[in-house]
Amino acid sequence: MTRQRKTSEFLRTCIFEALMLLLDQKKYEDITISELAEKAGVSRMTYYRTYENKEDVVIQFLRTRTDSLLRQFDEGNYNNRYEWYRDIFEEILEQKDVTYKILKTPQLCAVALEHFNNFAKVLLPRVYKIEGDSTVMHNRIIYQTGGFVFLMSHWVLDGCKQSPDEMARLLDSYIHNEKK
Repeated sequence: MTRQRKTSEFLRTCIFEALMLLLDQKKYEDITISELAEKAGVSRMTYYRTYENKEDVVIQFLRTRTDSLLRQFDEGNYNNRYEWYRDIFEEILEQKDVTYKILKTPQLCAVALEHFNNFAKVLLPRVYKIEGDSTVMHNRIIYQTGGFVFLMSHWVLDGCKQSPDEMARLLDSYIHNEKK
């Protein structure tokens, strides 16, 4: 990894963590770019070279997480979908405080929902090895994305009482039964 890429990743991490800290202190809409940049220890110019707005901070965080999961799936590191689902829920559990803040912030929740919908459009055709752009496939993606997002949201907002293993089994059973 190049030095510049490491520096960019470090800056993005600092800005994201600053946003999460500020969300503990005030409402999202009351957070200014100036105070976010200051909290992250960067200039406003550096902030705007990296992001256009506050939502971009969360989009980049989510993209990094989902790109990693997609790479693992594409590399064939899984014997079955259940194992992959479990890893997704483990990732969410590791980031449960962040996920909770995103879900409790309407503007960020909307951004996350859009991100997961776009991610599902890339992911589900690979999972089911289906090609083409049919209406049926599109509707299936919307349906399953909504189901997953609401299942995950409820799990996080309820305090992650079940294990990632239990959640993966639940998701797998829902998807398996849906195909019958």
